Amino acid sequence: MRKLLALVTFVLVLAGCATAPPPAKAPAYASYAEMVAARPQPQDEAARAQECGWIFSEMQRQKSMAAYAASAPMPPQQRAKFLSEAYGNNAMLEARLVKVGCGGPAQQRNAPSPAR
Repeated sequence: MRKLLALVTFVLVLAGCATAPPPAKAPAYASYAEMVAARPQPQDEAARAQECGWIFSEMQRQKSMAAYAASAPMPPQQRAKFLSEAYGNNAMLEARLVKVGCGGPAQQRNAPSPAR
């Protein structure tokens, strides 16, 4: 009986020391382009409209970053890197527009705003 009580106590102590698994982390991507490419295809019209809104807002964000890099005081190599990344990211987003079926950059004026 004493051994059983000791075993039960030992098991309960071990169970009390167990920790919950860590929360799932968002996948790490090597680049912004990989993150955009890994986004799932929208399954319905509402999801497509939301994705188009997100893409259009991201394109505007990339343009703002390029404008900042063009005017901010920084070394020429850093400026060139910022501009190159912003233009490359914008090209990736334009390709995503076509893949999703948003109609391309010409429809940006009429794009729905992304849901938040």
